[in-house]
Formats: sequence, C-alpha cells, structure tokens
Amino acid sequence: MKTIGERIKNLRKKKKLNQEDLRKIINVSQRTMSMIENNEADLSIKDIEKLSEFFDVSISYLIKGEEEEKTISTTEQEIIQLIRKDSDIKATLLNLLDTKKKAIYRIMITTQNHELMEA
Repeated sequence: MKTIGERIKNLRKKKKLNQEDLRKIINVSQRTMSMIENNEADLSIKDIEKLSEFFDVSISYLIKGEEEEKTISTTEQEIIQLIRKDSDIKATLLNLLDTKKKAIYRIMITTQNHELMEA
C-alpha cells in the first residue's frame, strides 16, 4: 500500500509539477517538501486540506488511499447549491450552455463543409 507521501508525489507528477511548485502551494520549505514525500515529516490538517482541494481528491484518499478521487470538490458543491437556489442563475447558465453548444455545432458543420469542398 502506498504511503501519503507516495500519493502526494504521484498526484504532483500527474499535474506535471515539481516539488518547488507544490511547496509554494502548501507554504513549506524545500527540505520539508522532500521530507513529506519521503514520509519523514508529518502534514498538518490544514496542509492536507489544501492538498485535497488542489489535487481534487478526498482527504481520505490522501491519508488512507481509500478512494481515487472525490466525486465533487467543496467549491463545486457550493456552486451547485447556489444554482439550485437561484433560478435566474440556473436559467442564465442553461442559456449559455445552449449557446455554446450551438456555436460548436456551427463550427463542426462549417469544418465538415470545408472538408467536403476540398475533397
């Protein structure tokens, strides 16, 4: 079973970050960052929460490796609740989504027509 340090290292690499990038996010020294990934230093709860949000994984995954990813982040949950409570926001977002879908469809048709004309 992987350790918390190994999970953090793997998540960091998936995002194509180096230790310097990640250490700035959780505000620790380079030495401490290295120690965290090598399981030689403990993380504070605050740091675990920051990493959970940043990597979009659950705290449980970071600590225990029990689940791969959160289904939804805290910020996303707050946005969903806001949309559910405000029908004007919901209507605006649905309209925007519909407009974007139509624009993408027009681009696809135009591209397809150009390809047919060139063939």
